[in-house]
Amino acid sequence: MRFSELSLSAQTAYAELAEQTRTFELNGALAGLSGSFHKLARKGRQYWYFAYRDLNQKLRMAYVGPDDERVRMLVARFKENRRKNPLAPQAQAALALGCAPAAPKHFRIVKHLADHGFFRAGGILIGTHAFIAMGNMLGVRWSDGASTLDVDFAHAGRNVSVALPADLEIDVHDALTSLEMGLLPITQFDGKSGAQYRNPKDQELRLDFVTSHTRDGKPVIMTGLNIALEPLKFMEFSLEGTIQACLIGRTGACTSTCPHLSGMPCIN
Repeated sequence: MRFSELSLSAQTAYAELAEQTRTFELNGALAGLSGSFHKLARKGRQYWYFAYRDLNQKLRMAYVGPDDERVRMLVARFKENRRKNPLAPQAQAALALGCAPAAPKHFRIVKHLADHGFFRAGGILIGTHAFIAMGNMLGVRWSDGASTLDVDFAHAGRNVSVALPADLEIDVHDALTSLEMGLLPITQFDGKSGAQYRNPKDQELRLDFVTSHTRDGKPVIMTGLNIALEPLKFMEFSLEGTIQACLIGRTGACTSTCPHLSGMPCIN
């Protein structure tokens, strides 16, 4: 793949943004800021709850109040503040200097999963978006092959994941649903949800979740992630010795886990 070297100012901007992103995400996780509002029905009435994960990654639900105008204004204000990423100015500066961005819709999905702990739970960003993130990290910009209509993720599945807590669980399906982007799981012939999400009205929104090849070749159901993984041959090369890189969007940045450089040629 052909590439051009980024300027020294662009490389410096990326390094500073990556460090600020890691610091911001760490402080946000420790302060318990990651969470989302959910409206649930109780005895014929609607109530709002705030779902978050504690330091042990246990899901907690805090009662907020009934579905009235006051609470709805609180929910709207919370979502508006979430959209105003404090890292947006630094991200836009890095892009202006030459760093490569992810497509806005795709970046929103990757960041949302990152906020929900997908990468902390062993998830890996693969495919074109991993190339984009790692290109910025390496100080280069790819000349071709940097556009795609899908976002690809991988996970070790039922294989051993070193240094991950045994009780670390997240709900990927719920995280994608809360985005309200029309993403629906593709159903297989047996009626079970597959390892791909699509928006029927938007061809630019397609997500694939994959893992290493299994003996029976059937999708691997991960209850700890609430998602299915599609087995692919040679994916184990991309799952070993992963590294972290900063994915940049026009509204901010997020830290993502990517394959090691030795595994990059094996990414589809």
